[in-house]
Amino acid sequence: GKKSNGKKRGNTQMGRYKYGIYIPRNVAEAIAIDKREGNNLWRDAIISEVRSLMEMGTFRPISSAERANLGKDWQYAPMLAVFDVKQDGRRKYRIVIGGHVLDASGYDTFASNMKAISARTLMLVADANEMEVLVGDISVAYLYAKNSMKVVVKLGQEFNLFDKSISVGQPAVVEQAQYGQPTSANRWHAHLAGNLLSMNFRPSRYDKDVWFRYNPAYDLYDYIGTHTDDLMVV
Repeated sequence: GKKSNGKKRGNTQMGRYKYGIYIPRNVAEAIAIDKREGNNLWRDAIISEVRSLMEMGTFRPISSAERANLGKDWQYAPMLAVFDVKQDGRRKYRIVIGGHVLDASGYDTFASNMKAISARTLMLVADANEMEVLVGDISVAYLYAKNSMKVVVKLGQEFNLFDKSISVGQPAVVEQAQYGQPTSANRWHAHLAGNLLSMNFRPSRYDKDVWFRYNPAYDLYDYIGTHTDDLMVV
């Protein structure tokens, strides 16, 4: 390509460093960096992510024979690795599914979020009634919801690092609403709604993502505003 300001367009070296730390492109490169630098920072981040996924039952490894017997309605999706570095130097690793190749026809994919004006209204209600406002998020939220699509993947090197009994390239069924699938946000939204209903919360008429229930101890209402996996509690 033509040079611009002394740098080639599309230069693959651009964007591969963050906070002065080199960002690996794949698991093999991450392990090589650890070996060269004499630590296990990337390896620990990789194993931590895989452990979370397996403890949540996200993937169910199957044999090649089982994979061959899956029906034609099952879809294959690639696994994408995301490496990152936090400002304090912590290494982060995330696995997402390449949902761009999946056909979600016939599946529910919509998931709503609390309106911005609702958040301001909740803070106004809290101030007027001297109520607390608490905020937080739910860790690995999507993985609490069941997957609604028939998706199969191939497990990569990171799973073998975590468990040597899992071979590289072993097929696995996606059991939970893993990040990247087009239906996962919808499945998480339904899962959260079901739990709030079981706790006697009800959605408000103006904003279905603002939930409330009467609190007789204070003769007031408790409110929960939801924005995907982020919560505002009044």
